[in-house]
Amino acid sequence: MKNITKIFVGTAVLLGCTGRPNESEMNGRMAKEITEDVAKRNKNYETLTARDDTMMQRVVEFYNQKGTPNERMEAYYLLGSVYRDLHEAPKAVEAFMNGIHAADTTADDCRYDILARLYGQQSDILRQQKLRQEYMESTLTYVKYAERAKDSLHAISGYWHLIGEHFAYGDYETIAKECWGLLKKSEEWGLLQSAASNLCTSILAHIELGRIKDAQRLMDIYEKESGSVDLQTMECSFPIYYYAKGRLLLAQHKTDSAEMFFRREMKQGTDWNNRQAAYRGLRELFEERNQTDSALKYARLQCEAVDSDYQTMLSENVQNLQKLYDYSRTQEDNYQKELQLQRELRQATYLRFSLAFVLLSLTFLLHYLHSRYRQKVAKAELELEQAQTSLAERESELERLRRAMSQADDGAQKAELARLVGEAESEVEAQREEVMRKGDLLDELRRKALHHAKTLRQKYGDTPVFQRLTAYAKEGRTAQTKNFEEIRRMLESGDHNLTHRLKSLTPPLSEMEIKVVLLLKVGMRKAEIAKLTARAESSISSTLNRLFEKANQRKPINSGESMEWAIRI
Repeated sequence: MKNITKIFVGTAVLLGCTGRPNESEMNGRMAKEITEDVAKRNKNYETLTARDDTMMQRVVEFYNQKGTPNERMEAYYLLGSVYRDLHEAPKAVEAFMNGIHAADTTADDCRYDILARLYGQQSDILRQQKLRQEYMESTLTYVKYAERAKDSLHAISGYWHLIGEHFAYGDYETIAKECWGLLKKSEEWGLLQSAASNLCTSILAHIELGRIKDAQRLMDIYEKESGSVDLQTMECSFPIYYYAKGRLLLAQHKTDSAEMFFRREMKQGTDWNNRQAAYRGLRELFEERNQTDSALKYARLQCEAVDSDYQTMLSENVQNLQKLYDYSRTQEDNYQKELQLQRELRQATYLRFSLAFVLLSLTFLLHYLHSRYRQKVAKAELELEQAQTSLAERESELERLRRAMSQADDGAQKAELARLVGEAESEVEAQREEVMRKGDLLDELRRKALHHAKTLRQKYGDTPVFQRLTAYAKEGRTAQTKNFEEIRRMLESGDHNLTHRLKSLTPPLSEMEIKVVLLLKVGMRKAEIAKLTARAESSISSTLNRLFEKANQRKPINSGESMEWAIRI
């Protein structure tokens, strides 16, 4: 008895482990098996059930945590397909939108075929809602991703759906412009038969525009290439063909043949749309024949067909609106939130760019002003140097004339030399005034360097090391090595190349010269530098002048020039 019980229990366990995946746990293998099973049944047009809803929700949850973008996208597509078959439109659209958002179009392995299907399903919902602009945009996106997936059949199908939408809104010119290009593209892709089977609306559009020859060309392509028309009996599997053929024949004034095709449309049409088209064609035909009674008869029948079709359409639209109301409202809320987020992002981006532009502009402005100042100083130095050289030459010439005059014996010669000396003295005096004027101009520019030193003092005046050194100077104490290291680190925090520049000067600076430069660059005055380095103030000036002369191979004009140069090292 115990053995039988064990066998029974073991068999039950084995049976429990076979069949469908265990619903209490989910892993990658199970998620893959469920996805493949639902995808296969969806592809075979089998109706998906509430149980598929439960399983696909768990697959979506699993892939949201551990799946790739492609796996999440496919899971949402299949979940939306389940809701579509369950007639839960809002949930279906939400699932399709989540699938679109899950796609990673930057990845090389992106499943564009699934992304195209997601947009295709979304397009159907938007068409049902009569949202034409949104439908057109979604369908164009569907076509784009179908082409990326190299799914030419669905791409061409999407283009012809757009042609049908143009026809529904009476946009015949657009159809006339686009249909020929679509035919050519379809032929290049080997899909002429598929394209030809969609030509009836294009034929009718050309008839409405009065382009009968073009309509006849399209009709010839439809009859020869679509595979839907028996050229022996002129029978077609699509009743819309009879209406298009009848309208074309009527436009060509072949009323007898047109009547035959309109009556075939009326006989073989399966819904009120077919009958409405047939009645309209027959009404126009009898109007052309001037058969008033028959024209009135079919006008009345057309009105009845329109009313019936309208009632049916109205009922369907009410049902669709009831199903999609919550979705539309949610979409509008999400759209407004997205718009608000985009506005905030644009404002933040604009602010960042504005600040960056202002800072960059200020930087360039400061650099430009500093460059202009340096150019002015260099120009003033050159002009002063040239004026000094000219003055020296003229003074030398004056001295030579004076010696010659003192040595002259001839009165006439002496008088001529005296005249030349007088002229030379006047020129020398004028040149001396010019040198003084240029020197004053240069001194004025140098005073800006002193203002720069004051600015440095304001910049570093609140730092601990500056305050400590100021206190040392007041007490007459010298600065220690660690104080200079603190200055170096402080300056290098804003000027990383300082040490490199100081060491690269030729000839190299001595340790004392480096200390003087560091103290000057933080705004210390000459008197303070002298006390901190235990030297005389005149020695500091000599050090700065010597530094300038070593670097520039000439003496500074005044102490302001050497101080400015040291600050700019």
